[in-house]
Amino acid sequence: MVVLTGATPGGGGLRAPVPRAQVDEAALLLSLSARPVIWAGAGAIAAGAGEAVAAIAGLLAAPVVTSVSGKGLLGEDGPMIVGSLFGAPEVARLLGGADAGLAVGTTFSGRSTRNGSLPLPMQLIQVDLDPAVFGRAYPVRLGIPGDARAVLEALADRLSAHAVGGAGAARDQPAEAAKVAELRAAAKLRLAAASGGVAGVLDALRRAIPPAVTTVWDGQCARWAAPLFPVAEPGTFRTPAREAPAGSALATARALAEAGPAVAVVSPAELESGQGGAGRAAVVVWDGGTVSEGALARLGDALGDALGDVLDGNGPGVIRLGAA
Repeated sequence: MVVLTGATPGGGGLRAPVPRAQVDEAALLLSLSARPVIWAGAGAIAAGAGEAVAAIAGLLAAPVVTSVSGKGLLGEDGPMIVGSLFGAPEVARLLGGADAGLAVGTTFSGRSTRNGSLPLPMQLIQVDLDPAVFGRAYPVRLGIPGDARAVLEALADRLSAHAVGGAGAARDQPAEAAKVAELRAAAKLRLAAASGGVAGVLDALRRAIPPAVTTVWDGQCARWAAPLFPVAEPGTFRTPAREAPAGSALATARALAEAGPAVAVVSPAELESGQGGAGRAAVVVWDGGTVSEGALARLGDALGDALGDVLDGNGPGVIRLGAA
């Protein structure tokens, strides 16, 4: 075991020991792969592992797919970033064609894997604080328990050593990044077309909501937001688990708004079922469908006013988006 010290996900204390033998095995498997892929979830965000994921993606020239809860880990337009576009067949083919996978801080929820129908490589390496998740959703070749950031930093060091030592064939990172950018654009275009105009609503919401403001989506509104709402900062996209009771999105937004600005984007049914309202969070009520052009044009000013109202304690800050 090699012990790496540093901040834990909460920002203090020492990290748990990293199992060196397992990290070495993972580095060898990944360095010998021809088509590796990375799947990152909420645990990667909680551990502050974004830089380490990016470093490994660069070393392997590996595309990075994020789960719903991992959305925004590395932004959505950087090199090797696929994002949360797992509903597109282009992404399914990418995952199915990979010969090795690195999964970080994820439970492979049914919402992200299309109820387990997405293909993942047989050579799957899973990193998580909780070893009980290993193999629960997909078979794993190797499970590595521990803090995601610490494990991935150690793995990046070993992969660098393999690259210098000549183990495995070097991959052309610029060429692979260009392929990922092309795949990402095609997947977004396909999903936007399938959304029936909803993509325009999400674009308007993105323009209206500052990137650092956390958004919380109920299940109905998150259906298209997960793949198509751009998120630049990790941890600013939240949606309760699929099995969470009605009102959970508003409760989450209410709690988050105690620490800073937050916007809940919820269906009329969620608003009616929410106990205690959204507190200091602004609320956008949307049925998940298309919205009139006039309403979209006014959204920026309306949302700014709503945020100001709730932060100043002057009102509930509720905006209702009208249908087209």
